Amino acid sequence: MPSPKWGANAGKALSLLHGIGLGAVLLVSVLLRVLFPYADPPAHLSGSGGLFFDEGALVHNARNTVLFGQWRLDEFNSYYYSPLLHFVQVLVFHLLGVGFLQERLIPIVLGSASVFLIYRFASEAWSREAGLYSALFLGTSFYAVMYSRLGLLETPYTFLMVLTAFLWNRGRNKHWMYSVAAGVSGACVYVSKSLALYFVAAFTAVLIVDVLMARGADRRRAVQGMAAVFLGMAVVMGLWYLLFFSPNREDILRIGEAWKRVSMPRSAAQLFNNLHDNPFFSYFLRSPVALATGFAGAGAVVAATLARWRRFDAAEWLVVLWLAAGVLGLGVLSYRPDRYYVPLIPAVALMAGRALATRAADPEGSAARSWAFLAWIIGWLWAAVAIRYMVLVPVVVGWRIGSLGPRWIQWALAAVLAAGLVFILINLSRRPKMEWTRIWRPAAVGILLVASVLIDGRQYAVWAKGRQYTMVQTSRELAGVVGEGTVAGLAAPALCLENRAKTLYAWEPWFNFDDPFGRYPISHMVLAVYNGEVSWYWQKFPTWMEKAHLIRVLRLWQSDFYMFSMNPDDKGIFNKLRKDRGGVLDAAIVQGEFPSEMKAGSSAEAWIRVRNTGREEWSTSGGIFLGAATDSNPLGPRRIPLPDGSVVRSGDTRSIRITYTAPNRPGYYATEWRLVKEGVAWFGDSRAVGVKVVP
Repeated sequence: MPSPKWGANAGKALSLLHGIGLGAVLLVSVLLRVLFPYADPPAHLSGSGGLFFDEGALVHNARNTVLFGQWRLDEFNSYYYSPLLHFVQVLVFHLLGVGFLQERLIPIVLGSASVFLIYRFASEAWSREAGLYSALFLGTSFYAVMYSRLGLLETPYTFLMVLTAFLWNRGRNKHWMYSVAAGVSGACVYVSKSLALYFVAAFTAVLIVDVLMARGADRRRAVQGMAAVFLGMAVVMGLWYLLFFSPNREDILRIGEAWKRVSMPRSAAQLFNNLHDNPFFSYFLRSPVALATGFAGAGAVVAATLARWRRFDAAEWLVVLWLAAGVLGLGVLSYRPDRYYVPLIPAVALMAGRALATRAADPEGSAARSWAFLAWIIGWLWAAVAIRYMVLVPVVVGWRIGSLGPRWIQWALAAVLAAGLVFILINLSRRPKMEWTRIWRPAAVGILLVASVLIDGRQYAVWAKGRQYTMVQTSRELAGVVGEGTVAGLAAPALCLENRAKTLYAWEPWFNFDDPFGRYPISHMVLAVYNGEVSWYWQKFPTWMEKAHLIRVLRLWQSDFYMFSMNPDDKGIFNKLRKDRGGVLDAAIVQGEFPSEMKAGSSAEAWIRVRNTGREEWSTSGGIFLGAATDSNPLGPRRIPLPDGSVVRSGDTRSIRITYTAPNRPGYYATEWRLVKEGVAWFGDSRAVGVKVVP
């Protein structure tokens, strides 16, 4: 029999190993968030352009305050979206200046702090083992890491959710002032973004159920804790209403109505389809181990508690309802970009950590075997949903059996597979516990944790290796063009974070859409193609757009953006700003002729004359082409070879002919032409050319 001294030494060793593990997890979590802070996020992370551009829009008022001394310069006010974040941004900008790095420091710090808080919550609610696993899942989640590097709203109010859970759990076991602080934090979640109402609802539901399930002294303590939480909420919400909502009621409601038109389902059928096509699982498949383990853990909590196998654990149910309310609440929306689901990552991580951690015996729940059937039914339903969305949706695509389409086939297969899984679990549960389970269980947990880190880490490594800096480089490049003018466009706030231009965020029916050219001194525009922004400007303000000059075609996120200037002197300005003249590869655009208007579906000839101002001769066999600088040409081929057999020596000029083919859809289309040595580099002058396609 081991001596007490040996047991004490073993305990110290385990504590030391735990401390080392926690330190490693926190260090890795911070490093993943702070490395390469200027880099673009991976474009494939979201199907919404807001991934690249909204972080500029969301510091609009803070930037105005620090650079121009007035927070409100136009109708768009990010202050209305999250007043708390606005004041934090103003403080950071005053202390550190305005730029991409400064605005990204806020989510980096809060995202890293969330990892530590999730550890504290799980370790105090359950065990240090659960805390360590939860922190590992959140700290290394590719999804969480990428959004912790972007100045969007989600990471700050996700931090407040985690803080609320931590303070509430500590208040249940310690001083009631923690409960008051939890109420303050919970209300701040809603104040930071009203979409987070689902978390507040889940939190409130757990408070009430905790009171109902408690007995004797525990109930009195639960009632006191709930009252303290509601007190903290009431104070914050009262101040919010008096100081923020009431003075700005009209503007806030106008934004809310516009958002509802975009996001809220308009019929029961649309609501059902939205829920059925809920993208929760597809988003979280980037971290499949955490998703599967967390979802299974949540199912186990529901089944075991309702079947009375385990007593009610308020901390577990807070996380389960946090997850369920988020999945269902966001699932009903018609517009739900993946950033909306970022606040569910901690809930998934907590459930995964809880599921993998060793669970202490629960004597109160061990006698309730008469409810076993209910537990297995719940487990079957839960498993069927998980199997359908996590496994079958990406596999069973386009299958048909008679009149049955893919949806029915997926659900049928999920039901059968879930029944088989439950049958296996029932039989396993009847076997006596073996000593060897003490060996395979830690091994299985270790394999899952390593697999999770490797899967998420590989995605991070691929991004880091191919990282790009288009947003910050473009913003700095524009500094010499836009000066202290006013730049209009949905991407303008982000593209002006590294310069001193004012920005105008205009879009119907949201902001600044009523005569922006007449009301504001617009000097430049950066307009997106992917969302119809270019077409909208040409349709709404044709007279002004005819006066504008196309000076650049940018490639940002997954779309072309057309940059216009109202100043005629800006023609060719990017060529004038170039400093790499006279190198081995260089070119000057001497002359060109392009159609300005074409009929839909028609063809036209154009030409451009270039001079070799570098030291290397050109030939098509040597890989030299005239190319569309963004690798996107809506009017024809992306590469044009030099004239047949042509060799262009240093100082020589050549004319290159281009055949334009107008799309069948009327609109405004543009290409920026530049010479390229294929696979080596773009070089020389560029020429942006736009064509108006008419019916």
